[in-house]
Amino acid sequence: MKLSLNWIKDYVKLPDDMDLSRLAYDLTMSTVEVEGAHDLAKDFENIIVGVICEVLPHPNADKLRVCRVDIGEGEIKDIVCGGSNLEVNQKVAVAVPGTFVKWHGEGEPVEIKVSKLRGVESYGMICASSEIGLFDLFPFEEEATIVDLTEERPRLLRPGGITPEELMAVLGDLVVDKAVTAQIDKDEVVKAPGMKYRHYAPSEPVVIVSGSREKAAAYIRSRFCEGDRVLCFEEELPLYEGCDPLSYGLERDAETLSAGLFAALRTLDETDVKTVYARCPVGGGVAYAVQNRLKKAAGFRVVDAEETV
Repeated sequence: MKLSLNWIKDYVKLPDDMDLSRLAYDLTMSTVEVEGAHDLAKDFENIIVGVICEVLPHPNADKLRVCRVDIGEGEIKDIVCGGSNLEVNQKVAVAVPGTFVKWHGEGEPVEIKVSKLRGVESYGMICASSEIGLFDLFPFEEEATIVDLTEERPRLLRPGGITPEELMAVLGDLVVDKAVTAQIDKDEVVKAPGMKYRHYAPSEPVVIVSGSREKAAAYIRSRFCEGDRVLCFEEELPLYEGCDPLSYGLERDAETLSAGLFAALRTLDETDVKTVYARCPVGGGVAYAVQNRLKKAAGFRVVDAEETV
């Protein structure tokens, strides 16, 4: 299980000088063993936001461009890039010399250096999301797509393994796209396939039932018909005996839910099901990403068992 440091701070007053290594040690000695602590900000050291001032043809390569990029404090640098979506005035993620990135998102990180690409000196690298660990937030279909940060405020298109809390800790600000929290029109043009209405959904209706375990089970049992299925947490399986329940993970461990949700939805889509009654986790972090995927599958149809007679 992963916990956000900001989430811990919501419940515990930590000393101002507390660092991650000391916190991990103190938790291990007093509460629970901590396997590791990861400072997300370190993954983005030497990665800055640049603004493309000009996009020029490369003299020796048709698929490359020479971008004149403002990297701050009045410095304009030439960076050779093969991105397919380069535009003037576009804000982009620039890995300056000394940064470590994953080339095309694969293999071990490599150090970026000032180098010549087909005869033109290039200062650093304009990055794709997969090269700096942000593919979940900025997905793309064409490999040559670079991260477009042109909006004044960073926008979360869909939550993933890097939680909104972790992004806020690094970026300081974050706009959550309306597609994350509510149904969008099926004809609306979206920036990522995962934002689409009922993405990854079974063909039959999905209804999320919120509330306590007991009241949710009572609601579902009172409406359960032959051919229906229940998608629930592993801890709740005994409550749905006789209702053909399917578990997709542990309620107390959101990462197991994240790992099991897609396979569970596919299983439900492969069987002759009338209605799926689903239980959804609450909270932030990875649980927030699971909520988003499951609510999309349900078309944001949620029933609160606490308020239903």
